[in-house]
Amino acid sequence: MKDREPWIGAILSWYIPGLGQYYSRRWKLGISMFAASCASLLIAIHNILSLEGAILLGWFAVLLYYLLSLSAALEAYLWIKRNSRKRRQRGSRDAYFAVFLSWLFPGIGHIYGKRYVQGCFLLIAYVSYLFFPLFQDDLLPNFVVNCLVAVVAYALFKSIEGDRMKLKQGLKVILFLFGVSLLTNSMGSYLKRTILFGGRSIGRSMVPAIQEQDIVLWETYTNASPRRGDIVVLDGMGIYEQNLVMKRLIGFEGENIETKNGSVYVNGERLDYPPFSSISYSLDSLSNIFEKSDHYQVPRNSIFVLGDNPEESLDSRHIGAIPLDRLKGRVYKIIWPLKRAQRLLFGR
Repeated sequence: MKDREPWIGAILSWYIPGLGQYYSRRWKLGISMFAASCASLLIAIHNILSLEGAILLGWFAVLLYYLLSLSAALEAYLWIKRNSRKRRQRGSRDAYFAVFLSWLFPGIGHIYGKRYVQGCFLLIAYVSYLFFPLFQDDLLPNFVVNCLVAVVAYALFKSIEGDRMKLKQGLKVILFLFGVSLLTNSMGSYLKRTILFGGRSIGRSMVPAIQEQDIVLWETYTNASPRRGDIVVLDGMGIYEQNLVMKRLIGFEGENIETKNGSVYVNGERLDYPPFSSISYSLDSLSNIFEKSDHYQVPRNSIFVLGDNPEESLDSRHIGAIPLDRLKGRVYKIIWPLKRAQRLLFGR
């Protein structure tokens, strides 16, 4: 059998468990590892993303997938290295290992390859990118960053291999890294269209139902109709800092909305069930539509929304009804942190 490079096998199995085993021509083991990883991913996706899924089971399946990746990468590396006829000179650096380290975290591979200045610079740059949202949101899209990481890793590979590097080797490394970039960013784009992240983007207007650091899932109203009490996702319309905001759906077109003694009334009937029964909607925070009249009729093709935390919510009390075409969907699940992971009840 033609010699295989241990760290090509490790990199392949890290991203797709079993692929490194297939690369080393152990097809049965590769297929079994790939099947096990696919099964764990399917369990994770179903339980985390679906309405009826068990969230904790889903995260356990994610952990299992990463353990499979780690064990498959380690097994591929050790088997290929043990069965390889090539022996690396003592003290020399493995270019493929350096690429692997750089792909995991830019800069570490350079330090391993004794390029200390470049390594430190890349470490600082990448940490800055991770911890300063300005770079992530406005200047450097993730795909561009991953492509830059691929180019840097390739340059590192070339500098270590030097004159020994063949054109075929270089093409193999660069095409693989760009391929991984394309795959991971395609998956990331899909998740971003599906997941609304907490923290800075959500704020505190829906506390206590949704805390500031929660990560939630939301769905469009393709197979359902909006209901009173739904936690809805709205287009920010330029009014809010965020592109998407979450509020509680209170009223529909033609309905009369009133607030009395902190309670909300729709067409004269008090909303006395949770969460409305435990919330006091004050009128003294900002200029309020109820200052001019004791009730508000929701215009045509509009909805009336409120935040569960009235003192920190800019909602229909202040800006009036929201056009129906700004309604994007409803929140159905909190998936992180684990201690708050839960399915959210829909309205009535």
